[in-house]
Amino acid sequence: MAAWRHDRGASGAPGPAQHDGIEVLRPGPEPLNWRRGIIVAASLFASLIALAVIAVYVVTATDWGHERVRRYAQTALNGMVHGKATIGRVSGNLLSGMTVQNLVITDSAGQPFIAVESFKANYEIASLLRKRIWIRDAILVRPLVVIDHPPNGSWNWQRIFPRDTTPKPTRQQNAWGDWIRFTSAKMVNGQLIVRTPWKPSERLGAAARDSAIRDALGGGSRLMIERVPGGFQKIVQFDSMTATLPLLRLSEPGYANRLAEISALSMVAYPFRPPAARVVDLKGVFPFNNDSVWWKGAYAALPNSKASGDGSYALSSGDLTLSLHTDPASFGDIRWVYPRLPSDGRGKLDLKLMWHGAVQDYAVTNADITMGTSRTTGSIGVTLADTITIHDTNLRFAGVDTRMLEQLIPHLKSPRRGVLA
Repeated sequence: MAAWRHDRGASGAPGPAQHDGIEVLRPGPEPLNWRRGIIVAASLFASLIALAVIAVYVVTATDWGHERVRRYAQTALNGMVHGKATIGRVSGNLLSGMTVQNLVITDSAGQPFIAVESFKANYEIASLLRKRIWIRDAILVRPLVVIDHPPNGSWNWQRIFPRDTTPKPTRQQNAWGDWIRFTSAKMVNGQLIVRTPWKPSERLGAAARDSAIRDALGGGSRLMIERVPGGFQKIVQFDSMTATLPLLRLSEPGYANRLAEISALSMVAYPFRPPAARVVDLKGVFPFNNDSVWWKGAYAALPNSKASGDGSYALSSGDLTLSLHTDPASFGDIRWVYPRLPSDGRGKLDLKLMWHGAVQDYAVTNADITMGTSRTTGSIGVTLADTITIHDTNLRFAGVDTRMLEQLIPHLKSPRRGVLA
């Protein structure tokens, strides 16, 4: 306030004064100079804004600022995980979006969990200040995700991101990780590896169990099995995954399950040993939780086939159920389900498939199938377990060679050669 006043007297009151014996009138204080005060305040405010803009620019638009943000983010991330996180580089304006390169997260033993070559996303600062990770227009380039459940252990992501399992009211769910949602996300050339415990059937005797283990490890089984500390693991792998996801909800109060909406996805899937399932396009809504994923009305296109239907997959056990309508169906596309199918088979059919433990059941209905010179219509059911069982079968066929039957049915040796009708 001193700049607004000019004090001309000690007391500040007007009155006479003596100067060399001559009485001189003393002027009163000048009135407040509000205009000058406003100018000074505005200049000060403008200076603060300029300093703030410079600070924001230095942090968000310079390599020096990006490096400071990278270090802070890496330190904060390591404080939240039981493992190790590294960030190679951060760029972008940082106020509404950023690009992260070479993000790697491992567990405490150094085993990989996620590695992303490049991650670009937009967000709102207000949401982050409320600890809500709401990401828009995310693009993941060459992500690798390994979901690992060792024998006698828990999932690696549960160990890396430990959370309080005590249920909390929605209004209290405001910690980091309680709100994670991606909208309009894209993935380019990703890879997903799922490792789950495996052991041979409990119904087998000791000798048969040893034989089953040798068979699985030696490639005699369709399952991809590997010996690990504490037992064995089954491996399922998805390569070359390119997808568009309008919504990926990983955590949000009020929802019991996570959710992935997929509007387009292509991949090469290895649920078993080759041949692979080559998916040209996949669309659907897939709820999932810690144990399984399920879907209704999903659509899939393979190179020469189209299918739609429902299903579920149990992550830990590998149990699978499918209920599909395929038209057209090319056996070359679905040999990943049953490799004995002839590659030149084609037609249309409805398929119900159930894999539960060591039991595989296939039920084909409304079939109209051509294989080579043969044609088959009707329905057939086959159960593969300790024995082979044919059930619910009502077929009309012509031109079926006995050699084709030997190809389709394991261990079948026809006593005569010929063509059936």
